[in-house]
Amino acid sequence: MSRSTYKLVLSGCAAVALVVGMMVAAAAAVSTASSSGSSSSGRATNCSTEEHQVQQAKARVAAKNAKLTKVKKRLADARSDHRAAEPGPQRQRTKARVQRVQAAKQATQREYRAAKQNLAAAQERLQNCQSTPSPTATITITPTPTEQPNPLQPFCDAGLPQQICDAFPSIPLPPGGGTGTSPIQPLCDLGLPQPICDAAEGAPLPSGDSPIQPLCDAGLPQLVCDLASGTLPLPPIPTLPPIPGLPI
Repeated sequence: MSRSTYKLVLSGCAAVALVVGMMVAAAAAVSTASSSGSSSSGRATNCSTEEHQVQQAKARVAAKNAKLTKVKKRLADARSDHRAAEPGPQRQRTKARVQRVQAAKQATQREYRAAKQNLAAAQERLQNCQSTPSPTATITITPTPTEQPNPLQPFCDAGLPQQICDAFPSIPLPPGGGTGTSPIQPLCDLGLPQPICDAAEGAPLPSGDSPIQPLCDAGLPQLVCDLASGTLPLPPIPTLPPIPGLPI
């Protein structure tokens, strides 16, 4: 590797290190909270449980609607970039990005429809509870389906771009999780969220890009995806300056 290329990679790694520091600092700001299920007393004298479930369902619908709005904007931007791209590799790359974002939009639309269905079911349970005259009646609560948690969401809750977390579910994760053989594992050893390195162990996309390319399309530094795909070699990462919360 030539000296100029090596300098380019080293400077890029320094930028990645700053992102890593920001992510670790964000992780330190995330408060751990334990969630407890709603409990009902033996004497069902009110419908507070059902009312709480309706409020939660409304919040999920609002969150999914906001997520869908963001994905639609990403799709519009991707299509605009594709129309402006020159014929050749650049146009192929923008076409692949449009396809990825289109798939993310379809997945988000399904999540939004499911959230609306859950809201309707919660509202029906509340209506049934309110129309029950006997305070001693036994109320059977059907649990609402829970979504698979997004391991990156705590970082976005702490200030990282939400688009990165929104794009993570569209990545085909390797079976059984990560094995510690990720090509960018040194970055996660410095503090980059481990789920990103685990996802980088997956098979390349049909376009030849790294499996985590959707994260870079959403705002993660492109250098991370280039290193994950082998486009650039990963040199020894220099010692980072002291960054609050970074375990170095």
